[in-house]
Amino acid sequence: MKGQVPDKERVLEYVTEENVVELAKNLIKIPSPVEGESEAARFLGKYLRDNDLETELMEVEVGRFQPVGRIRGTGGGYSIIFNGHMDTDVLWQGIPDPFVPRIEGRRLHGHGVFNMKSGVAAMVEAAVAIKKSGVKLKGDLIVTPVVGELQGGVGTVTNIKRGIIADFGLVPEPYGEFITLTHAGIEGVAITINGRSEHISSMESGINLSSKMAKVINALNNMKFTYTPDPRYPGLPRSLIGCVILGHGETYDLKGDAFLPDVCTIIVNIRFVGGMCPHKDIEKVLEKIKSEDPEFNYEMQVTPDDPELPGLPWKNWRVTMPFQDVSPDELIVKVHAQNYEYLTGKKADVGSVPVDDPRHAFTYAGDDDAHLTKAGCPSFVCGPSGDWRGPNGVQYTNIDSMVRVAKNFALTAYDICTKSKE
Repeated sequence: MKGQVPDKERVLEYVTEENVVELAKNLIKIPSPVEGESEAARFLGKYLRDNDLETELMEVEVGRFQPVGRIRGTGGGYSIIFNGHMDTDVLWQGIPDPFVPRIEGRRLHGHGVFNMKSGVAAMVEAAVAIKKSGVKLKGDLIVTPVVGELQGGVGTVTNIKRGIIADFGLVPEPYGEFITLTHAGIEGVAITINGRSEHISSMESGINLSSKMAKVINALNNMKFTYTPDPRYPGLPRSLIGCVILGHGETYDLKGDAFLPDVCTIIVNIRFVGGMCPHKDIEKVLEKIKSEDPEFNYEMQVTPDDPELPGLPWKNWRVTMPFQDVSPDELIVKVHAQNYEYLTGKKADVGSVPVDDPRHAFTYAGDDDAHLTKAGCPSFVCGPSGDWRGPNGVQYTNIDSMVRVAKNFALTAYDICTKSKE
């Protein structure tokens, strides 16, 4: 195969471990929490521009930016979009030097490197290698480091609304190089109840929201969703009440602990299989409680499909993520699997991650590939191996895997973007 595709060999020459690791290290040094991604966006925008990609820094929301890089094709070919999020998971207490990258053996450690700065570095270097190689593409290659994946896909949905889309997509989420075609959908629901505040001396004449919300929490923890079981996901659907706050007034003032609170909100995170509408089942539970308690009044907010619409309180979950299910017969799947075998001499893992595979737990998370697929751009996740909680709680990525992902992405982009549309 190598003798037949000299251009592909030329592309691989420009994917170097030194460049991939250096970019990942630089990204670790830049904190990029949810809604704090703009410094990383500017850095990546400059990096793409300095490597001769046509680049635009786009404002997603006021003061919140994400770059879009592009290698334009000559026309008539398939296009591909690389997508990876810059926002990182919450930083736990006690993590030593989280933004100081360090290499131990063949592992690169640092906050955010697992989810998913290693993947972003890999996809960016894959695009840069194609540009440096000088190979001619027929279709466009688009590189999109995005904001707000951890809010449901704010940056990706914004790009789609603005027409930044392609025929196929690749997302280097850290799935240990498993070509993962299915994963859970995610919906967020906020439930707020209001009461009547009274001093502790006369609390009997007020409305005790803590007891009323306790009844809601108990009912939700024991509810049964309406769904068709998916044997690939015996652990779905599942829900988690991840946030609870009681207080006073619109700001949930916590200083009046001698008074019954007059507002209480919980936020529910639901992971679901195809065909479900989880909030409808939750609404039935709330309506039953309301029918039994004349003092129970609630407001329910559900994550929208559009990030420009109001999301949940405190900007927790901004967009609903669809359930993902891509056919293994898609061209992008076959090409990527072939290139993995070309690089490793081994058959690629393709499809749904088996239940007994440690990576199966990752598929209970949503990903931006689902938004791309829903928009008519068949996509999947396939990124480096590593761990989100390594020694001392610091994330790490396996360097060999990260570099191999960069090469796999480069080869797949070359094959897709040099192929003429029928």
